[in-house]
Amino acid sequence: MMFRRKNMRLKRTIAVSMVVCMLFGLAACSKKEEPSSVKVKVNGQPITVGEYDKRLEQTMEMYETQYGSEIWNQEIEKGKTYKEYLEEMVLDTMVLEIVILEEAKKDGLEITEEKLQEEFTKYKEYFTSDDQYKKFLEDSGMTEEFLLESLKKELLIEQFLSLKSESLEKLEPTDEELRTLYNDKKIMFNKIKASHILVDDEKQAKEIKSKIDNGENFEELAKEFSTCPSNKEGGDLGYFAYGDMLPEFSEAAFNMEIGQISDPVKSSYGYHIIKVTDIKDSYEKIDREELKYQYKALKYNEMLDGYIENAKIDK
Repeated sequence: MMFRRKNMRLKRTIAVSMVVCMLFGLAACSKKEEPSSVKVKVNGQPITVGEYDKRLEQTMEMYETQYGSEIWNQEIEKGKTYKEYLEEMVLDTMVLEIVILEEAKKDGLEITEEKLQEEFTKYKEYFTSDDQYKKFLEDSGMTEEFLLESLKKELLIEQFLSLKSESLEKLEPTDEELRTLYNDKKIMFNKIKASHILVDDEKQAKEIKSKIDNGENFEELAKEFSTCPSNKEGGDLGYFAYGDMLPEFSEAAFNMEIGQISDPVKSSYGYHIIKVTDIKDSYEKIDREELKYQYKALKYNEMLDGYIENAKIDK
């Protein structure tokens, strides 16, 4: 479904998953560069503007490869674009890396030499030959010692987060806790089932809506005119939550009744005629396993937020 909102789920602090990619950015921060101003200090440790800018650039490239460059000006929430959200997320991730390393050391976590060498061997497999690996070190101005130390930090962060995740996974929320979560975040859990007809211009959309109003079959018109791949299914999109679609699409669809058909709704993809076919809008109708998963994910986010909030951050 081409117009579905890009499923990036850019929760600011959950972005620590990007830590696993940090080795690929080492070259950028290992070269000797001109002194860079400090963006923030985290418990006394500086993150420079240069380090931040490079990490942001690399992360944007990573997301563009997967989602395309058109996402950056789209809104992820009212008044905030994906790019603005990512800028916050990258800084939070860099802050978390520093804080988590400190917490891991407090907990007495260590990476054995055997584990380090095992992962280092895997890392070197990215290179086609030993000569290519040596050239990489030379071009980046990096020593093998620096590489090993950075890998050790990455593994320590992964170990710390894995242990915390395992602990949270054992949580068994009560029915009351799940009901409270649902009531607090209905917009996240309520789902509707809808079909749509997507066309490029408003005039055609109005003509199709007129055909529907005059009794022609919605599904057949979707198969004939819709440019969305869902046309093969008569425009059926299945069930989706508010945040799964573009804001203008969800705003219209979630304010409709079962069986209602909208006037043309404009989005960046064209004009949609939406038909709502079912609504799941009560605690009793929501999948319990999804609620449990989101409950644990929320606790994980709260844990990471807590590390940021308790850190001494000087800007």
